[in-house]
Amino acid sequence: MITKYLFLFTISPVQAFIAQARKAQDLFAGSQLLTDLTRYAIGEFNNDTNNKGEIIFPAKWEKEHDAALPNRFMAEIECDPKDILLIGEKLEQKVKAYFKQLAEQVFLKRAKGQRKPLGFDSQIENHLIIHWVFEEFKNRSYLETFNAIESNLGSIKNIREFKQLADTEIGRKDNLSGELNALFFNNKSGKPAFTKDAIQINAPSSLLSPGEGLSAVSLTKRFYNYELTNPFPSTAEIAQMDIKEDIESSGSFKLFRGIVQKDFDYQLLYKDNLNIKYFDKQGIDFPANNESLLEFHKGIFKEIKATGKKQKKYYAILIFDGDDMGKWLSGKALGEKQNDDAYLKKYHFRFSELLADFAKSVKAYVDNNNYGRTIFAGGDDFMAMLNLDKLFDVVVKLRSKFTKEVSEKLKSEYPETVDNVNFSAGIAIAHYQHPLSDVLNTAREMEKKAKGVDGKNALSIAVLKKSGEQQKMVIKWGEDQTNIQSIINVINALKQKNFSPAFIENLNQVFQVFVGSEKPEELLDVFRLEAGTFIKRAKMPNVNAVIVEGLKKDIENLYDVLDLRNTLEALNIIDFIYRKA
Repeated sequence: MITKYLFLFTISPVQAFIAQARKAQDLFAGSQLLTDLTRYAIGEFNNDTNNKGEIIFPAKWEKEHDAALPNRFMAEIECDPKDILLIGEKLEQKVKAYFKQLAEQVFLKRAKGQRKPLGFDSQIENHLIIHWVFEEFKNRSYLETFNAIESNLGSIKNIREFKQLADTEIGRKDNLSGELNALFFNNKSGKPAFTKDAIQINAPSSLLSPGEGLSAVSLTKRFYNYELTNPFPSTAEIAQMDIKEDIESSGSFKLFRGIVQKDFDYQLLYKDNLNIKYFDKQGIDFPANNESLLEFHKGIFKEIKATGKKQKKYYAILIFDGDDMGKWLSGKALGEKQNDDAYLKKYHFRFSELLADFAKSVKAYVDNNNYGRTIFAGGDDFMAMLNLDKLFDVVVKLRSKFTKEVSEKLKSEYPETVDNVNFSAGIAIAHYQHPLSDVLNTAREMEKKAKGVDGKNALSIAVLKKSGEQQKMVIKWGEDQTNIQSIINVINALKQKNFSPAFIENLNQVFQVFVGSEKPEELLDVFRLEAGTFIKRAKMPNVNAVIVEGLKKDIENLYDVLDLRNTLEALNIIDFIYRKA
């Protein structure tokens, strides 16, 4: 008897693929690896079912669609009940075997004929956690079946399967996860204690640092699809991306790179790093003609200084996620129409399609314009490393594109969805040398803070200064991103040298003492008066009254939509970005 089912298939752990990272390459490769596993799973599902299943989401999963995929897919299929167990188990085994195949390929390419270390296979074989569920329609609607399969998957995930690794998992742990044994090391670092079976591999120090140890899983992720000719940019390269074209067109740069050759990384373009201590720490041979290196470095930045640009040491990680996606994906936004099976399924597919198109669009926007590099673009969730030069302009553009390409199109095609589809975002700004895992955790913390705002549709920002000081703020996007535009306007007023940033310091000196007071609204008139006074004092002689009033209006708008603490933090972050960008 042929029966109709929904099929939901998920691949975990997402945390290990994307969140555990020491280098930018880890983030990017982890995202790519997870995407490729999902794409492979969908393709094999279609093959195993002779294309009788209908993929509902992700709507666009083929390789030519240049965007990341989520760690799951859902399909509708009609089949014999006795076949469902076979379909699920077979697909699970295929995906695990494919992951092992990818790991073997990375190992063979990097180990160059060396034996496979003890524990390699068990680490790979025990890494993936795969869950899948078939949910029979019976006499239920598509909506009821959809809700049931999500609920059942959640119940299955709550039952954790414990797997004991072999006795070999005793020893020094891998630097990424801190859980698995480190099996691979840079060949310049020597064998660290407690890892007698470790294999030394040859890799650029920018990719595998001296003393750094990787497990089989971390090695696979770090080197997955890695190409020396076009690697994922380091944090130092992201920080300097706005001047990258100027750097690489410099004749001095070609001579500079000729000296360091394969060991080149954008960190070497910071003068502070051009010394024997730094080179030794990175496992790089200090060049005999180091004086020429300094001379060529001077030549590069003499040319850049002449353009009015400057070298930056800070960059940002942006993470955003769609608000209330459970409501939107379930179809609740359709009202009574959610009970129409054909209509709801069509809506599901179209919503997934719009998110996929948006993901491809924003990835191209960020990457092709050298605003930074996209790590993950899945549609309703996004992660990128961004240069500070036009940080807020880029963020506003991404928010506007989401409104235009997802929310407005969805409302146009499905008039029942009267609300806007929004997203909330977190940004962490940090020094290029700040531990990447900490920057990533802070960006996620900021995203969570934004998600905690009533009604969401918010942005949260943190600055992690090299001194250890932190500044944090949360703000609603505002109608047509007006609140963020106020931040951009203040930054531009400072960049254009219309005002000295002294007014920010003065406002802090006067109002910091009132932060946390029970009735900050009573300070509104006083704040406006003092802000106006300090802004007039800070203006340059050639600045007219219209420009002064414009800045006052932007500062007042920030105070209107923020509490006093967040207003002062916003101004401090603005001052920091002005100075560092």
